[in-house]
Amino acid sequence: MIPNTAPQTRPERPPGSADPMEYPDRTRIRSAAFRACRVYPGPVGQLIAKELNTWEEFGMRLGGHSLIMQVVEAIEQTPEHRPDQSAQ
Repeated sequence: MIPNTAPQTRPERPPGSADPMEYPDRTRIRSAAFRACRVYPGPVGQLIAKELNTWEEFGMRLGGHSLIMQVVEAIEQTPEHRPDQSAQ
């Protein structure tokens, strides 16, 4: 048997495919998805959370995640909605 002396290389990505997201970005997106329901209570927050979770899981394949990161930043900077404590 002839030994394989060819250098081991990773297969090339198909043209137009995006690099995988870095771990800190993925963590920020997951955190913002969790926080979205507290910042925007009701169906709007649920929709944003679902979209962010989906993007974190699959969207990196689409590339160009600058809009998603802008949404994450906006959620991180928005104060949480707190029901008025005096209404009890």
